[in-house]
Amino acid sequence: MKEVEIKGWVDDFEGVKRRIEDVAEEHGTLDKRDLYYAHDSKPAMGVDVMRDKVFRLRNEGDKWYVTAKDREVEDMVELNQEIEFAVSDPSSFRRFAQYLGYRPFVVKRKETRKYTYGRATLELSRIEPLGDFLEVEVLLDDDAPDADIAEAAREVQALLTQFGVPLERVEPRPYVDMLRRIGSGRP
Repeated sequence: MKEVEIKGWVDDFEGVKRRIEDVAEEHGTLDKRDLYYAHDSKPAMGVDVMRDKVFRLRNEGDKWYVTAKDREVEDMVELNQEIEFAVSDPSSFRRFAQYLGYRPFVVKRKETRKYTYGRATLELSRIEPLGDFLEVEVLLDDDAPDADIAEAAREVQALLTQFGVPLERVEPRPYVDMLRRIGSGRP
């Protein structure tokens, strides 16, 4: 899937939540626990999540997923080629990753309220210890034409501002980089 996504800092959590809940369909609250892996040939602080082969193992309740993204940022919007699949045995998967030379380098915890609005997914999240964020995402087929990608980019920007996060509060850096910068998220 092609993921078109933008995220921004939320200064008024309750206000943004009210704006979203007035018009969007709510899908509940999730506690996401992510373990990010990189090849052990690089030190944790030397991993470049925009260029290096990085993946995450995510736990959501009793479900586990592996996700890898080929990341690109244009005009504050992430354009990610995403590969994701479910894992039925996370312990064996962790051993498999280590066998291939991958080791965890960051842990992230994300408390998320999930919504849909039209074709967009909205996540109002608290990332410990960073703060509150709104993520707006539209998924497209892998072969989506450039015009569709550009339209989705405009859409996620417009929705972010519609729900109370001005474009000046957009955060283009990956959470992983922000956590490492403050010395948090060590596995």
